[in-house]
Amino acid sequence: MSQFQPGMSFYQQMPDSFTLVLNSDHVLVKQVLNDCNNNTAEALKPILSELKGQQARLAALRQSQDRRNQKS
Repeated sequence: MSQFQPGMSFYQQMPDSFTLVLNSDHVLVKQVLNDCNNNTAEALKPILSELKGQQARLAALRQSQDRRNQKS
């Protein structure tokens, strides 16, 4: 098929895929996760508060929709 369509030859150049399994209970893995969480916590605070507000709005909309469905 690739001889008829020259653009298909890129499949031969794709790298092998690897599966990596980490022990999430290992001290180093826990340290990396804690460092990541600590470094990103301040940057994520506004996003998390916005997300909570949107979830509250969604819950209110669903409640009003349920009330309308019960009336009809």
